[in-house]
Amino acid sequence: MPGRDSEKMPFALLPVALVLLGPLFIGFLPGSAAAQLRVENNQKIYHPTGQGSFGAAIAIADMNDDGLADLVIGNPEKLFAGQFSDLPNAGEIAIVPNQQGQFPTDSFFWDRYVQSTSVPPNFIGRVDEDDFFGHAVATGDFNDDGRADIVIGAPGDHFAVDGMPIRLSLGSITVGYQTAGGESFISQRVWRQAAPNVQSQQTSIVPGNAEDGERFGWALAVGDFNGDGVDDLAVGVPGESLDGTENATGAGNVIFGSPGGGLIDDGAQFLHQATPGVVGAAEPGDEFGHALAAGNFNCDAYDDLVVGIHKEDIGDETDSGAAVVLYGGPSGLGTEILPTASFHQGRSDVIGSAEPGDRLGSSLASGDFNGDGCDDFAVGIPFEDVDPFGSAGGVAVFYGSPASGLTAAGDQFIDGGWAEDLESGDRFGASLASGDFNGDGKSDLVVAVPGEEYDGGPVDSGAVNILYGSNTGLVAAGSEVWHSGTPGILGDPQPTSEFGTGLATGPLNLGNRDDLAIGVPWDPPEWGSVNILLTDAPFFLDGFESD
Repeated sequence: MPGRDSEKMPFALLPVALVLLGPLFIGFLPGSAAAQLRVENNQKIYHPTGQGSFGAAIAIADMNDDGLADLVIGNPEKLFAGQFSDLPNAGEIAIVPNQQGQFPTDSFFWDRYVQSTSVPPNFIGRVDEDDFFGHAVATGDFNDDGRADIVIGAPGDHFAVDGMPIRLSLGSITVGYQTAGGESFISQRVWRQAAPNVQSQQTSIVPGNAEDGERFGWALAVGDFNGDGVDDLAVGVPGESLDGTENATGAGNVIFGSPGGGLIDDGAQFLHQATPGVVGAAEPGDEFGHALAAGNFNCDAYDDLVVGIHKEDIGDETDSGAAVVLYGGPSGLGTEILPTASFHQGRSDVIGSAEPGDRLGSSLASGDFNGDGCDDFAVGIPFEDVDPFGSAGGVAVFYGSPASGLTAAGDQFIDGGWAEDLESGDRFGASLASGDFNGDGKSDLVVAVPGEEYDGGPVDSGAVNILYGSNTGLVAAGSEVWHSGTPGILGDPQPTSEFGTGLATGPLNLGNRDDLAIGVPWDPPEWGSVNILLTDAPFFLDGFESD
């Protein structure tokens, strides 16, 4: 989750409201006569009071077993009112149920969870200050029962190790398995790195050091990496110190799903740039694992993983950034099928120069942008200078192929000029997502521009660009721009609200096209909201009425 400062971790239950808006004109659409996403019946869910960052992370899945996809919304900066003192940045998640394409106004219908074994039905664990529970959220079917399970990252989680003083920001993830009927989550389990003194019936351990600042759970990705038909989980640990010196070389853990058993520690992988076969060198401060994206880039029976290394040095250019692809196979991620490969600017076959501080790899998204059946991937370069605009940002796109997987052939460089005016400090590409919004079988790309100040509006109010796929890949024609204040988008632009920080796509409306949820985690400041844009008119059943 990109925060207001890319160097910092983003750090009584709140009332909420939802507003519906009738048909209005769509956003700025250069080169297009009609939008693919709609603003008719646009919805906005928000916390009207209290400290938080509601919408910083979002996932879309059927979380109550009713056949409709629901919203899972992270609020990692939520202040928890403890018995003896307030606990800022403890974090929470909210599951907002889908009611025939609409989402309930009354928070009574929401399920909200913190880490608190003493207050059922919350998730297991202990609520603490600066846990940032909900910084990352993901869903997948890890036990092959046909129901979506949930994973919640708490990269600030801290605990004692081997009787030593408490380690700060080691991080954890919590996994819950959905029951039939979606009434609750059972067999909850907390996963951590190398903490033998906290092993219990509800805690599992994966390889890695237990040092301050590891941030296990900072990023999550779900895919079937070993081709057994069951979802597996990749966990980013960008602060991992391979030599125990807290130097943030970074790493990733892969935990495999199993029929009936869910995620198991047997065979878990620990991957980093010192792993044999992984391209590159493990260097202090690289933060391997800052971002993750799963996809099938070579059209085989195994999902693959792209890992963002946003502080990788390219030659003498510090923090230029890179992204490494690891291909799935019968044993999981590795070199069984294809060798790992690194994608970065400065390669002779890649568009763009490696420059200090670009941070390529800050965000990732996969999708089939050209409709050839192989997934492609987009990587954000939010601090890219697009002369003469400093930190205007950009996105590099690389395309998959059956024989070779991802290659630089036909790669693209996209900047904010595809859909609007270039400006310094926009940070185009700070967050990314993909989905098929027009039902043509090709993925489209959602690009967050959190530093956007649209038409001289408030600083860092933010915007989102939509770029559409085609037979030749992503194209500028039909690109769309959305932000608070766009006719039909509820709410006014707010300073530092960073519209688009959280992004998720999925079929919220039972159509054959994806819909879009946009997180605005500091809108109004310190509260947070989520805008929902549908591609089809919603159902109006069970008490909801159309105009």
